[in-house]
Amino acid sequence: MKFSHAMLIATMATAALSAHAMLPTPSDAQAQQTDAHAVPNIDTKMNAFLVNTDASGHETLRPLTTADTVVRGDVVEYQGLYTNHDTNRVRSMTVTVDIPEGVELIGAISPSIGKASIDGDHFVNMPIRTKVNAEIQELPLSYYKALRWTVEDLGVGGTASVKYRVRVK
Repeated sequence: MKFSHAMLIATMATAALSAHAMLPTPSDAQAQQTDAHAVPNIDTKMNAFLVNTDASGHETLRPLTTADTVVRGDVVEYQGLYTNHDTNRVRSMTVTVDIPEGVELIGAISPSIGKASIDGDHFVNMPIRTKVNAEIQELPLSYYKALRWTVEDLGVGGTASVKYRVRVK
């Protein structure tokens, strides 16, 4: 299965909070201020990189553009950048990214402390654990449908980053 990277970028660029799309979609950051009426000015940018391994076994990241095509088995790293352009610090901000059909989460999740969802609505601490045959086991990342982090105390001009990797199905 082939996906145009333009589909990935276009979907991400127009994403709104809680939006679901065919391919990975970051939501706008939700920030909470001391003034309930103020909505902080947070710039959201999602970068995508094709993960390759060179001849010597070292991993390389090549930026993907709208002209690129990804194919089944390709590994893509997404790096979300959330920059505070407001005149006040942001005390707490929630960042959520969806992982819809067409790709599966494989790891490299940062920050590692966060929450995940298997339905896109209900979030629990990572890793998600479930009971199978009376034993508690970690649910494979491929079942995750969304990730969520809480970013604390983002100063004026500060940037928070999140990242994760997916494999194209």
